[in-house]
Amino acid sequence: DDPERLRRALQYVEDGCRRATHIVSQLLGLAQYDAVKRLPMVPVCAESLVRRVLPFVLPSADQRNVEVVSDIDANVTMLGDEAALDVVLRNLLLNAIQFSPDGGVVRIEVRELGKYVTLSVLDQGPGVPREARREIFERFARLPDARPGGSGLGLAIVRRILSLHRAQIHVNNQAGGGAVFAVRLRNAASRGPNSLLHARLGR
Repeated sequence: DDPERLRRALQYVEDGCRRATHIVSQLLGLAQYDAVKRLPMVPVCAESLVRRVLPFVLPSADQRNVEVVSDIDANVTMLGDEAALDVVLRNLLLNAIQFSPDGGVVRIEVRELGKYVTLSVLDQGPGVPREARREIFERFARLPDARPGGSGLGLAIVRRILSLHRAQIHVNNQAGGGAVFAVRLRNAASRGPNSLLHARLGR
Protein backbone atom coordinates (compact mmCIF):
# COMPACT_ATOMS: atom_id res chain seq x y z
CA ASP A 1 0.00 0.00 0.00
CA ASP A 2 3.04 2.30 0.23
CA PRO A 3 3.23 4.37 -3.02
CA GLU A 4 6.98 4.95 -2.59
CA ARG A 5 7.71 1.23 -2.20
CA LEU A 6 5.53 0.53 -5.24
CA ARG A 7 7.42 3.15 -7.25
CA ARG A 8 10.79 1.62 -6.31
CA ALA A 9 9.57 -1.89 -7.13
CA LEU A 10 8.36 -0.80 -10.56
CA GLN A 11 11.67 0.97 -11.16
CA TYR A 12 13.56 -2.26 -10.40
CA VAL A 13 11.36 -4.14 -12.86
CA GLU A 14 11.88 -1.49 -15.54
CA ASP A 15 15.65 -1.45 -15.03
CA GLY A 16 15.77 -5.24 -15.19
CA CYS A 17 13.75 -5.32 -18.42
CA ARG A 18 16.03 -2.69 -19.94
CA ARG A 19 19.16 -4.68 -19.07
CA ALA A 20 17.64 -7.91 -20.39
CA THR A 21 16.59 -6.23 -23.64
CA HIS A 22 20.10 -4.83 -24.09
CA ILE A 23 21.75 -8.22 -23.53
CA VAL A 24 19.35 -9.99 -25.93
CA SER A 25 19.97 -7.29 -28.55
CA GLN A 26 23.74 -7.68 -28.21
CA LEU A 27 23.52 -11.48 -28.41
CA LEU A 28 21.41 -11.26 -31.56
CA GLY A 29 23.83 -8.75 -33.06
CA LEU A 30 26.81 -10.97 -32.33
CA ALA A 31 25.05 -14.02 -33.78
CA GLN A 32 24.18 -12.01 -36.90
CA TYR A 33 27.77 -10.99 -37.60
CA ASP A 34 29.13 -14.43 -36.64
CA ALA A 35 27.04 -15.85 -39.49
CA VAL A 36 28.33 -13.31 -42.02
CA LYS A 37 31.33 -14.24 -44.15
CA ARG A 38 31.61 -11.04 -46.17
CA LEU A 39 30.20 -7.51 -46.03
CA PRO A 40 29.67 -5.15 -48.98
CA MET A 41 32.32 -2.42 -48.96
CA VAL A 42 31.02 0.99 -50.04
CA PRO A 43 32.14 4.58 -49.37
CA VAL A 44 30.81 5.72 -45.98
CA CYS A 45 30.86 9.44 -45.12
CA ALA A 46 32.46 9.91 -41.69
CA GLU A 47 30.42 12.98 -40.77
CA SER A 48 27.14 11.28 -41.74
CA LEU A 49 28.15 8.23 -39.71
CA VAL A 50 28.64 10.33 -36.59
CA ARG A 51 25.39 12.22 -37.08
CA ARG A 52 23.43 8.97 -37.51
CA VAL A 53 24.84 7.37 -34.37
CA LEU A 54 24.58 10.33 -31.98
CA PRO A 55 20.79 10.12 -31.38
CA PHE A 56 21.24 6.54 -30.12
CA VAL A 57 23.92 7.40 -27.55
CA LEU A 58 22.98 10.88 -26.32
CA PRO A 59 20.24 9.61 -23.94
CA SER A 60 22.89 7.50 -22.17
CA ALA A 61 25.24 10.49 -22.16
CA ASP A 62 22.53 12.68 -20.64
CA GLN A 63 21.94 10.15 -17.85
CA ARG A 64 25.65 10.17 -17.04
CA ASN A 65 25.97 13.96 -17.49
CA VAL A 66 28.57 13.33 -20.20
CA GLU A 67 29.11 15.58 -23.22
CA VAL A 68 29.91 14.10 -26.64
CA VAL A 69 31.96 16.23 -29.04
CA SER A 70 33.58 15.55 -32.40
CA ASP A 71 36.52 16.72 -34.50
CA ILE A 72 36.25 15.38 -38.04
CA ASP A 73 38.47 15.93 -41.07
CA ALA A 74 36.31 17.33 -43.87
CA ASN A 75 34.92 15.17 -46.67
CA VAL A 76 36.33 11.90 -45.36
CA THR A 77 34.89 8.66 -46.71
CA MET A 78 35.97 5.20 -45.64
CA LEU A 79 35.30 1.81 -47.16
CA GLY A 80 32.91 -0.29 -45.15
CA ASP A 81 29.41 -1.52 -44.52
CA GLU A 82 27.35 1.46 -43.37
CA ALA A 83 25.08 -0.39 -40.93
CA ALA A 84 27.97 -2.36 -39.44
CA LEU A 85 30.11 0.76 -38.91
CA ASP A 86 27.11 2.38 -37.18
CA VAL A 87 27.19 -0.53 -34.71
CA VAL A 88 30.96 -0.16 -34.21
CA LEU A 89 30.79 3.55 -33.41
CA ARG A 90 27.68 3.18 -31.23
CA ASN A 91 29.27 0.43 -29.12
CA LEU A 92 32.54 2.34 -28.74
CA LEU A 93 30.67 5.47 -27.65
CA LEU A 94 28.43 3.62 -25.18
CA ASN A 95 31.53 1.96 -23.72
CA ALA A 96 33.26 5.35 -23.37
CA ILE A 97 30.17 6.92 -21.78
CA GLN A 98 29.88 4.04 -19.31
CA PHE A 99 33.43 4.60 -18.03
CA SER A 100 33.31 8.41 -18.07
CA PRO A 101 33.10 10.40 -14.84
CA ASP A 102 30.10 12.59 -14.12
CA GLY A 103 30.50 15.77 -16.17
CA GLY A 104 33.13 14.16 -18.41
CA VAL A 105 33.64 14.56 -22.14
CA VAL A 106 33.73 11.82 -24.78
CA ARG A 107 35.46 12.84 -27.99
CA ILE A 108 35.14 11.44 -31.50
CA GLU A 109 38.04 12.13 -33.86
CA VAL A 110 38.27 11.21 -37.54
CA ARG A 111 41.58 11.68 -39.34
CA GLU A 112 42.43 11.03 -42.98
CA LEU A 113 45.90 9.49 -43.20
CA GLY A 114 46.73 8.72 -46.82
CA LYS A 115 45.33 5.31 -47.71
CA TYR A 116 43.66 5.00 -44.31
CA VAL A 117 41.11 6.74 -42.10
CA THR A 118 41.44 6.62 -38.32
CA LEU A 119 38.23 6.79 -36.28
CA SER A 120 38.99 7.32 -32.58
CA VAL A 121 36.83 7.50 -29.45
CA LEU A 122 38.49 9.13 -26.43
CA ASP A 123 37.14 9.28 -22.89
CA GLN A 124 38.19 10.69 -19.52
CA GLY A 125 37.68 7.50 -17.53
CA PRO A 126 40.22 5.37 -15.67
CA GLY A 127 41.80 3.98 -18.85
CA VAL A 128 42.43 0.33 -19.70
CA PRO A 129 45.28 -1.58 -17.99
CA ARG A 130 47.86 -2.79 -20.50
CA GLU A 131 47.32 -6.43 -19.51
CA ALA A 132 43.57 -6.18 -20.22
CA ARG A 133 43.71 -4.59 -23.68
CA ARG A 134 43.31 -7.86 -25.54
CA GLU A 135 41.02 -9.47 -23.02
CA ILE A 136 38.33 -6.75 -23.22
CA PHE A 137 37.43 -7.84 -26.76
CA GLU A 138 36.51 -11.34 -25.57
CA ARG A 139 32.84 -12.21 -25.14
CA PHE A 140 31.37 -11.31 -21.75
CA ALA A 141 34.68 -9.77 -20.64
CA ARG A 142 34.26 -6.95 -18.12
CA LEU A 143 36.80 -4.84 -16.27
CA PRO A 144 36.64 -5.06 -12.45
CA ASP A 145 35.59 -1.40 -12.13
CA ALA A 146 32.86 -1.62 -14.81
CA ARG A 147 29.50 -0.24 -13.77
CA PRO A 148 26.54 -2.62 -13.66
CA GLY A 149 24.27 -2.80 -16.70
CA GLY A 150 26.72 -3.73 -19.46
CA SER A 151 26.61 -7.06 -21.28
CA GLY A 152 30.31 -7.58 -21.89
CA LEU A 153 29.49 -8.12 -25.58
CA GLY A 154 29.81 -4.66 -27.12
CA LEU A 155 33.55 -4.81 -27.79
CA ALA A 156 33.31 -8.43 -28.97
CA ILE A 157 30.83 -7.26 -31.61
CA VAL A 158 33.21 -4.42 -32.56
CA ARG A 159 36.07 -6.89 -33.03
CA ARG A 160 33.95 -9.24 -35.15
CA ILE A 161 32.72 -6.45 -37.43
CA LEU A 162 36.22 -5.04 -37.86
CA SER A 163 37.55 -8.48 -38.73
CA LEU A 164 35.02 -8.56 -41.58
CA HIS A 165 36.42 -5.18 -42.70
CA ARG A 166 40.02 -6.41 -42.33
CA ALA A 167 40.43 -3.38 -40.11
CA GLN A 168 42.47 -2.86 -36.95
CA ILE A 169 41.62 -1.42 -33.55
CA HIS A 170 44.17 -0.22 -31.01
CA VAL A 171 43.61 0.64 -27.35
CA ASN A 172 45.83 3.08 -25.47
CA ASN A 173 45.63 5.41 -22.50
CA GLN A 174 45.93 9.17 -22.79
CA ALA A 175 48.73 10.92 -20.93
CA GLY A 176 46.19 12.99 -18.99
CA GLY A 177 43.94 10.03 -18.21
CA GLY A 178 41.27 8.16 -20.12
CA ALA A 179 41.26 5.54 -22.86
CA VAL A 180 41.57 5.86 -26.63
CA PHE A 181 40.00 3.29 -28.96
CA ALA A 182 41.36 3.91 -32.48
CA VAL A 183 39.99 2.09 -35.54
CA ARG A 184 41.93 2.13 -38.81
CA LEU A 185 39.82 1.68 -41.96
CA ARG A 186 40.64 1.91 -45.65
CA ASN A 187 40.19 5.34 -47.22
CA ALA A 188 37.56 5.31 -49.97
CA ALA A 189 39.54 7.87 -51.96
CA SER A 190 43.06 9.02 -51.14
CA ARG A 191 43.22 12.80 -51.21
CA GLY A 192 45.61 15.50 -50.15
CA PRO A 193 45.28 17.38 -46.87
CA ASN A 194 41.94 19.08 -46.45
CA SER A 195 40.57 21.57 -44.00
CA LEU A 196 39.31 20.48 -40.61
CA LEU A 197 35.64 20.62 -39.84
CA HIS A 198 35.16 21.15 -36.13
CA ALA A 199 31.64 20.11 -35.23
CA ARG A 200 30.53 20.34 -31.65
CA LEU A 201 27.86 17.71 -31.32
CA GLY A 202 25.97 17.27 -28.10
CA ARG A 203 22.75 17.91 -26.31
